[in-house]
Amino acid sequence: MEHFVDHEVIRASETLAHEFLRKTRDNSVKLSQNGMQIIFDTIPAYVYVKDLHDKYIYVNKALADSTGIPQSDWIGKSSPELFHDFADEYIKGDDEVISTGLSVHNDMMVYSSNNGIVWTHTDKLPFKDENGNIIGIIGISHDITERKKMEESLEKSERRFREILENIRLIAVIIDKSGIVTFCNDFFLELTGWDRDEVIGKNWFMTFFPKTEPEDMRLHYLKNIAKDEVPRHYTSSLLTKSGDEKMISWNSTPVNDHNNNVIGLTSIGEDITDRHHYEEGLKKLNADKDKFFSIIAHDLKSPFTALLGFSEYLANYLDELSEEEIRDFAININKSATGVFRLIENLLQWSRFQLGRMEFAPSNFSFNELAEEIRQLYRANAIRKNLRLEIELQSGLIAFADRNMIDTVLRNIISNSIKFTNSGGKITLTACSCSNCIEVSVTDNGIGISPENVEKLFKIGEKLTTKGTDHEMGTGLGLKLCKEFIEKNGGCITVITKAGEGSRFTFTIPQKH
Repeated sequence: MEHFVDHEVIRASETLAHEFLRKTRDNSVKLSQNGMQIIFDTIPAYVYVKDLHDKYIYVNKALADSTGIPQSDWIGKSSPELFHDFADEYIKGDDEVISTGLSVHNDMMVYSSNNGIVWTHTDKLPFKDENGNIIGIIGISHDITERKKMEESLEKSERRFREILENIRLIAVIIDKSGIVTFCNDFFLELTGWDRDEVIGKNWFMTFFPKTEPEDMRLHYLKNIAKDEVPRHYTSSLLTKSGDEKMISWNSTPVNDHNNNVIGLTSIGEDITDRHHYEEGLKKLNADKDKFFSIIAHDLKSPFTALLGFSEYLANYLDELSEEEIRDFAININKSATGVFRLIENLLQWSRFQLGRMEFAPSNFSFNELAEEIRQLYRANAIRKNLRLEIELQSGLIAFADRNMIDTVLRNIISNSIKFTNSGGKITLTACSCSNCIEVSVTDNGIGISPENVEKLFKIGEKLTTKGTDHEMGTGLGLKLCKEFIEKNGGCITVITKAGEGSRFTFTIPQKH
């Protein structure tokens, strides 16, 4: 059977062995005379002595019992004579001990009649005479089979664990309690662009922790890992080699030594960068929409207040008003009603677009014909404000887009130009072919837009409703709708403006396929 011994017992055995060897250096004192044989025959360690020719001088009872060879049969025999298949293991290191006079320590497989192949740890020491000359070898061994099995089992488990970590499509990283990376899987390298030699041995927090992450997270880790108080589940940024940041959701497990002390951390991470950006964008969008609807509610209230006020006054004092006063009230009521109608029309279009209920049907159409229709539609408005509305188009422009959406865009932009241009001003619609798209511009010499308001023009959560040069009310929604419609059709929209000098809105749409 295997022997399970305490290290103190082994050390005591070694001490006894050395004492035995001191008293038997001349190889002439009988073992029984000093009583050492009785002691060695009662300890679990295996003890043997060989001369310079690999002949056994002595073996104790434990070694004889383990191999099934009586003690008397060992004396005068060599390892090859006793163990044909294991002789090389038995004599391994002998020459080194004899030539250097130093001890040798090794683990080796030997044969046991009781247990088959077993593992032993052997300390080989030089056996010297009274003059200090080496005359043989002392061997002290103990059975470590159980330990080897545990080590092999642990190595097998670790190999299996690492194979799993290498093959999952998740980040796997192991760091020690100082924050040094001791392992990373291939997916980590693939995701971040780092090479393995740029990762292993590096400080996790100094190399892969973005500076945007707070310093107290690193200090928290170093302080609490030994106490096993590091959070099991958390989210943090990971720095790639290119300098980009990935958002990672981590699940961490402590690494323990054989005494169950925490010596590091194994972390499995999922790349949630896209999801994180989506969620952050969704939060912002919802916040913008909440703000936007509060703006719409306010903008609806104002013209309705005017409608109610004017109409109530007319109803109560009609008989007392002159024809000119009634005409003024009617004009104001019409302006308020027109503003409400435009706001509701834009709001309905925007809501249908957001809910996916507006059909997106791109097709080839003549942009020149659409531009002429828009000019005719706003001709009367321009004449009423004494404005020149001109179009300068490259001939034969065929666009590939949703005609209704582009119609809405043009109507909104030209309507704005009319609203914000003083009497005697000029508005010009131009369009030309540019690469694979049509570039359209609406230019006016109106009142322009201040720099602080330019930033708000296309943002859904920003309030921007400015009265026109004839006190016309805006909806605050038109240009936001224009931006979404243009982008839906694969184009972009920009503005160049200066307060007091006019504005130029430019957008692109695809050409005919």
